[in-house]
Amino acid sequence: MKRLSRTFLASLAALAGLSGLARADGELDPAFGIGGKVTTAFGVPAATATSVVDETANIDFALARYNADGSLDNSFGIGGRVRTDFFGLDDVANAVARQADGKIIAAGTARVGFDLRIALARYNVDGSLDSTFDGDGKAVTPDASGVAYGVVVQPDGKIVVAGSNFALVRFNVDGSLDTGFGKGGEFAIRGFGATAMTLQLDGKIVVAGSINSSGTGDDLAVVRVNSDGSLDKTFGSAGIVTTDFFGSGDVAWAVTLQPNGRIVAGGYAADSLSTGPHFGVARYDADGSPDLTFDGNGRTSTDFPGFDEVAFGVAVQGDGKILAAGRAFGTADYDFAIVRYTPDGAEDPGFGLSGRVTTDFFGRNDGIRGILIQLDGKIIAAGGAQDETTGYFALARYLSSPSAPTGCPHSAGFWKKHRELWPVTSLTLGAQPYSGNELLLILSRPPKGDASILLARDLIAAKFNVVGGASSSEMIADIASADELLGAYAGKVPYQIRPTSPAGRAMVLLAGDLASRNNRRSDPS
Repeated sequence: MKRLSRTFLASLAALAGLSGLARADGELDPAFGIGGKVTTAFGVPAATATSVVDETANIDFALARYNADGSLDNSFGIGGRVRTDFFGLDDVANAVARQADGKIIAAGTARVGFDLRIALARYNVDGSLDSTFDGDGKAVTPDASGVAYGVVVQPDGKIVVAGSNFALVRFNVDGSLDTGFGKGGEFAIRGFGATAMTLQLDGKIVVAGSINSSGTGDDLAVVRVNSDGSLDKTFGSAGIVTTDFFGSGDVAWAVTLQPNGRIVAGGYAADSLSTGPHFGVARYDADGSPDLTFDGNGRTSTDFPGFDEVAFGVAVQGDGKILAAGRAFGTADYDFAIVRYTPDGAEDPGFGLSGRVTTDFFGRNDGIRGILIQLDGKIIAAGGAQDETTGYFALARYLSSPSAPTGCPHSAGFWKKHRELWPVTSLTLGAQPYSGNELLLILSRPPKGDASILLARDLIAAKFNVVGGASSSEMIADIASADELLGAYAGKVPYQIRPTSPAGRAMVLLAGDLASRNNRRSDPS
C-alpha cells in the first residue's frame, strides 16, 4: 500500500482585494477554494492525516502545485500533481525549495535496504524530473544519513540540506555530493538534530533543531555555519545557542530571519506540569544572544485548550509581527493552528480570537507544515487533513491587512538619485564584489534589451532596502534567487542576456517581483 509524503507548492501570486464588508485578520478568505479551504487527494485511501495508502505498502514523494485561487495548476505534472519513487521502498519528502530558474527541489529521505538516506529530487517547471540532476532527477547520499527536514539553494546553485544524523549535507548543482563542504560534504555536531534552516544574505547558514547538551533533555538549539561548512564560532557560544523553556524538552521545527538580522525559531516547548508540549517561539539577536525585548527573556509559549501543540512554520510580517503555525489538539482531534505575536512577544489581540486561529476540515486530524504570506498580506497555511477514509493535502488562506514594511523601501530609481543615503558603499551581486561606483553605473544604465541589467538594478535596490530595515522573508528569498541567477555567469554585469531567452525570462520575472517589493509593496512575511 503506497503512502504519499506531503510536500506543498502554494502559488505566491497576489490576489486582488476583497470587495464588500471588511473582514477581520485571521478569518478564512472566501475567495480561496471553498470557504477559504482547499483539499487535494491522490485517489487512494488513507490511514493517517499525513499519509495516504494504496496497495504497495510503500511511501512516495508527492507534490502538488496550486493557482492563486486554490485550484490545481494543470500545467504541473498530471492534473497539478506529481509523485516520485526512488527504490520501491519508503520515500518521504519533508521540504521544498525553488531555484531561480523555476526548477523545484524536494528533500526528504529514501529507504535503501535497511538504511535511511537523505534524498533529493529536482523537477522541471512542468513537474517532470530533471534528468540533468544526477542523471535521472534523483540523488541520495552514499550512506545511512537519516532524514532531511530542510533545504535551501545557495546563490551559486549548490543545495544544502538539513537532516537528522548529519546537521548539513551539500550537493553540487548536478546532484553530486559536494566534498568541499565541511568534512566530505557534511557538517555535524554531536547530539544536534537539524530540522530547519535558512540563509543569511552574507551566505552563512542558520540551522535550527535540538541538542541534548546537559543530559537532562533536549533544548531548542540554533547553530550558525559558514558557507564553507565550518562552524561560525562568532555566533552564540562557539557557534551554538540553546534555549530551555520548562526543563522538559524543546525542539525547533522552523526558523526565519528578520530584516535587522534577528533570528526567530519556532517549534514546541514541553511542560511536565501540563498535558503536553506548547507552541514555543524564541528570538535571538544577530550574534546569537537571546533578544530580551521579546517577552522579557527571548522566548514565549502558547498553550491551546487541549494538549500537544507543535509549531512547524514561522513567518515575520513587515511590521515585525510573528506568525507561528502548526497543529493543536481540539476536543477530539488535531486542527490547523496559528498564533500571531506582536514584535514584543505578546499574543496579538487583533488576530483571530485573542491572537489565535484554529481550522478544522473534516472533523479528523489536520495540521500545518508550512506558512507564507502573500504580497497582499493574506496568509497561506499548507499541511494535511483527513476524513474517515482519505488523507489530503490541505491548504487554508486567511485574511490579514497588508502591513507597512519597516524603514525604507525605495526603488532602484530612488537609490540612483540619492547615493548619499546608501546604507553601504559596496555589495556582492551574484558571486562578484561591486564598488560603489560600479553599483551607481548599473543603477544609471538602461536595460536596453539586457535582462541582467534589469535584474541587477532591482537586486541592488533590494539589498539596500534590507540593510535599511525594510524587507520580508520573501524579499530575502528573492534576493537569494537573484544572486543565484547572476552567479551563474563569469565576470560582472552586464551579461548581454536577451529577455526572451529562458534565462532572460527568469531574470525579467524575478526583477518584477523585486521591483514590487522595492516600490513599497514589499511582501510582509
